[in-house]
Amino acid sequence: MLCSLGVRVPAIVVSPWVSKGLVVHRPDGPTPTSEYEHSSVHATLKNIFGLENFLTRRDEWAGTFDHIFNLTEPRTDCPMMLPDPLTSFRHFEPDLDRPLTELQEEFVLLAVSLNEPDVEKAIAASKGLVVRQATKIIRREINRFFGRQMYPDAEMEYYESL
Repeated sequence: MLCSLGVRVPAIVVSPWVSKGLVVHRPDGPTPTSEYEHSSVHATLKNIFGLENFLTRRDEWAGTFDHIFNLTEPRTDCPMMLPDPLTSFRHFEPDLDRPLTELQEEFVLLAVSLNEPDVEKAIAASKGLVVRQATKIIRREINRFFGRQMYPDAEMEYYESL
């Protein structure tokens, strides 16, 4: 009987404990037929935290990622400034006075929620904005959350001038 695991979903592991540029195609266990799949996350957590029992036979069979955390010291080559991804892709000037879409309001709500525990205040802060205002708020809240400037100074000056 042929068994399919379904649609393949690529996984990216971001960690200072993983070698730079590491690419892993196949698991090395726990069985010779093991594959990476969604239950690999559960199986990996079980191994890392030394939990006793698997949830199901599926995660008992799944390949794990714990072997890729192979460094004894964390890497220190993390970027210290975030680039603005829209700068290189946009071929037109944004309409900064356009009202936000529902999705954009959700982004503002998410950013404000990083620092505002009162849900009602966070919701109120995300309503009735235009793109110009939302951009400033999101960047301000991200900087506040991380406690430092996350965007290059020139870029922040541009957005502050909006």
